[in-house]
Amino acid sequence: MEAFVGTAYFSVVIFLALILVIFFGALLQLERKRGHWMQMALFPIIAMGITAATLLSGRSLRNAAFDLSLGVDAGESVAASATILRLLTFALLSLCAARIAGQWLKKNHGAPEGGMSLFVALLTLFLSHNVLSSMFGTQPVFIHNLFYTIFAFAALYAARRDPLEPVITTVKVTLYALMLLSLVLCVTNPDMALQPGYKGWIPVVTVRLWGVGSNANSIGPLALLALLMEYMQPTKMRSWRWICISMTLVVFLLAQSKTVWFVSILLIPVLAWYRAPRLARGIDMRLALAIVVTLSAACLLVLVVDPISIWDKLSTTRAGSEAMTLTGRSQIWAVAIDEWSRNPLFGYGPAIWGPAYRMNIGMQFAFSAHNQFLQSLSAAGVIGLFSLMTYLGILGLAAYRGAPKTRGVSMAFFLIILFRCLSETPLNLNTLFNGDTLAHLVLFAIALRSNRNNDDPKYEPIRNFSLNKK
Repeated sequence: MEAFVGTAYFSVVIFLALILVIFFGALLQLERKRGHWMQMALFPIIAMGITAATLLSGRSLRNAAFDLSLGVDAGESVAASATILRLLTFALLSLCAARIAGQWLKKNHGAPEGGMSLFVALLTLFLSHNVLSSMFGTQPVFIHNLFYTIFAFAALYAARRDPLEPVITTVKVTLYALMLLSLVLCVTNPDMALQPGYKGWIPVVTVRLWGVGSNANSIGPLALLALLMEYMQPTKMRSWRWICISMTLVVFLLAQSKTVWFVSILLIPVLAWYRAPRLARGIDMRLALAIVVTLSAACLLVLVVDPISIWDKLSTTRAGSEAMTLTGRSQIWAVAIDEWSRNPLFGYGPAIWGPAYRMNIGMQFAFSAHNQFLQSLSAAGVIGLFSLMTYLGILGLAAYRGAPKTRGVSMAFFLIILFRCLSETPLNLNTLFNGDTLAHLVLFAIALRSNRNNDDPKYEPIRNFSLNKK
C-alpha cells in the first residue's frame, strides 16, 4: 500500500512538472512573437488583484473611523481572496519570468544599453530591505511574498527597448477601469465604497470615497496618476477623453486625499514649465534642486502644522484621528528610531509594522512608519536608508532627463513620490497588488527609457506626446 501511494505521489509530481515545463515553453514561444505585449499585461493584472482583494474582503465602512484594521494594503486582505490572488500572482510571475528568460536568450541580450544604473540601484534597495534585513535584522524572518515584486521590475527592465506608448495606453485604460469600478461600487454597494460621516474640506459632502482601493489614500493617488497619463498622452477621441477626465476628477475629489490635493497644486508650475520646450531645454539643474527642496520643506511644514487636526478641533473630533495627526505620527516615528537604535546596521527586519509587531507595541494604527526614510531606517537600518537615498537620486535624475520628452510628467511623477515619502511609504517593495506598487512600476518604466544613452543607434526615444493633440 505504501509503495502504491509513493508511486502515485511520484507520478503526480512528474505530471505536474511536465505541465509546468510545457506551460513555460508556451510562454517563451509567446514572448518570442508577442514579447512587447507581455510587459503591458502586468498593469491590468495588478489592478485585478487590487480590485479582487477589495471586493472579496467583505469590508464595511460604516465604522471606518473606529475600525483601524481597514487601513491594510490590498496584499494583506482576508483569506476570502487568497485563492484569486494566488492565481493572479502565478500568472504575473509566469509572464515576468518568460519576459526575462526570453530577453536573456536573445542574441543581443548583452548589448550595452542605458538603465543599468537605475536597475542596479533598485536591486540594491530590494536586497537591503528584503534580504539582508531578513537575515541580519533584530527579528530574522523569511516571507516569500517579499520576493515577488522584484520580478515585475526585472521584467520591465528586460523590456526597456520596447516602445513606451502602448504601455502608457494600457496604464491609462487600467486606471480608468479602476475609476469606473469605484464609481459603480458607490451605487451598487455604497457600504463598501463610501465612508460615511466624514468631515473633509468639501462643503456639504460628508462621505469619503474608498472605491476599489484599499483605502481613500490609495485610490486618490491613482486618480492623479490617471490624469497625468492623460496629460502625457491624450486620448485621441475628444469625447471619450473628457468623459474619462470627468470620471477621474470625481474620484480625485471624493477621495479627499489632502496630501494628493496639495501635491497636485504644487505640480502645476512644473507641468507649465515643460509646456514651453525652449525653457525646458534650458533649465538649470540647480534651479530644479532648489524647487524640489522648497516644495519638500513646504510639505514638511504642512505635516507640522497639521491642518486636518485644526479642522477636527473646529468641528467634531473623529475617533481614531490621532493616528493621522502629528501626535500619532510622532509616536510612530519615536518607535521607528528606537528600533533602528537596537540594530543600526540592518534594522528590525521586514516584519516590522506587521500585525504581530503592532499588537506587541499596542499601536494597531501603525501600519507603517508614516515616513519612507524612517521606514527604511527602522526596517533595514543604515544600509537600507543609504540604498533608498541612492535609488531616489538615480530615479530623480532619470525623471529629470525624461521631463522634456514627457511634457514634464516624469518629473511631476517623481515629485509626487518624493512628497509622499514624507508622510507615507510609497516605495515599499513588499506586495504586488497595491496602488503604490503600480505607480512605482509606471515611473520605473518611464525612467528606464529616459535614462538610456541617446547616442545609441538602437535607441528609440520617448516620443514627444505634446504632438498628439489631435
